[in-house]
Amino acid sequence: MPGGQLLARAFQAEVEKLPKSYIGFLRIHFTEAGHKDPLYHNLPDYQQAFQWHDDCFKLPKGAIELACRTDGFNQAFRYGQHAYGLQYHVELTEDMLDRWLHDPSLKKEFIDTYGTEVYHKAEIEAVDLYPTYAAHSTIILENFFKISKLF
Repeated sequence: MPGGQLLARAFQAEVEKLPKSYIGFLRIHFTEAGHKDPLYHNLPDYQQAFQWHDDCFKLPKGAIELACRTDGFNQAFRYGQHAYGLQYHVELTEDMLDRWLHDPSLKKEFIDTYGTEVYHKAEIEAVDLYPTYAAHSTIILENFFKISKLF
């Protein structure tokens, strides 16, 4: 279970199974609070992200929504000053992404969920979008370390 789902559950918010997995690159759009949050400092109007998950979460009571998808699913929240829950990955290296896309069982899961055409699109996006994803992820991680006073 990804961090956003774990944190949501830890604060008694509902986590539920999606009708089908979300797999692939997407742009995360910030809420008004997200635009002002130090986690997203120095990013453009969006974050290039990568997702591979089967569940979604409701916002915990008292959490501040930072980002969501256009279909209404939550993508990020802050609870208190330092607890951040993200629905998407910021830790993928190029090698990890390559393994996720080409490991036989994961490749089968992807193709079974979305089809061959979408899978091949993700392979192309891995080349085209990974540099932006990596730059945005680096900014997020550095911001989190500063917020946490670890940097």
